Amino acid sequence: MHAPIEEGILVFEYMAHGSLHHRLHPPAHQMYMALGWKKRVEVALQVAHGLQYLHDAARPAVVHGDIKSANVLLDEDDNAKLCDFGFSTKAGPNSSIFHSTVASVKGSLGYLDPQYLKNGRLSSKSDVYSFGVLLIEIVTGLHAFDMHRAEALTSFTAPYVQDMDMMELIVDARLSGEFDRGELKVMCNVARLCVQEDSASRPTMSEVVFQLSSSSTGLSSTTTTTDYAHDEDNTASSSISENLEQCLYNSLDSDVVSMSMQSSRAT
Repeated sequence: MHAPIEEGILVFEYMAHGSLHHRLHPPAHQMYMALGWKKRVEVALQVAHGLQYLHDAARPAVVHGDIKSANVLLDEDDNAKLCDFGFSTKAGPNSSIFHSTVASVKGSLGYLDPQYLKNGRLSSKSDVYSFGVLLIEIVTGLHAFDMHRAEALTSFTAPYVQDMDMMELIVDARLSGEFDRGELKVMCNVARLCVQEDSASRPTMSEVVFQLSSSSTGLSSTTTTTDYAHDEDNTASSSISENLEQCLYNSLDSDVVSMSMQSSRAT
């Protein structure tokens, strides 16, 4: 008689509405599944809250390392949960900076921090860059990486994101003009700041959450790139939304972790 074989089993919550990538880029016969503007804004804020938790509240802090629409899952109410921590890295006790050899750079095309690609240096600001790309993807409905497009999404949309009068021209046409102009302005400005070449000039996720949570006039059009310059060795603000719900499928030592990012919005 053979001894019983012990096997570990991972049990996941069923995410009824699949990935954000599928909802932003549904096949032609499922075009009805494309997210409306209000839900896109909510999902963006929920993802931002999740990253804020990883960078500021998790102990040790965590850099996700692969922020993209395919790694954001939606439940039956379209609440977002961040998944796939296979490329995540822990911070040291007093540092949010990580180092890697250029040869071992990991991530997804279209979302990778250009500085990380150049020098193999991964930090929380790498997640911020990827989140900025995700914001542009959410606004435009365009793929972050498209082999038929000559430019990266950030370069292709830069003239529109930087010009207040042109922003509306890049909004996903499937929304048929049904979007809030104030919210569009905030999202485009935040995206513009997140995808700056200089990582030190990018905002922290706490600052991103603050701006996305604010009113449509909360992000001043006069904000400059230097407003968010920080010492990368400095720990970000520890002020975290009390309404952030955490749901860990496993410990952060595992490659399979999911963070609930249900956030409450002011009514």
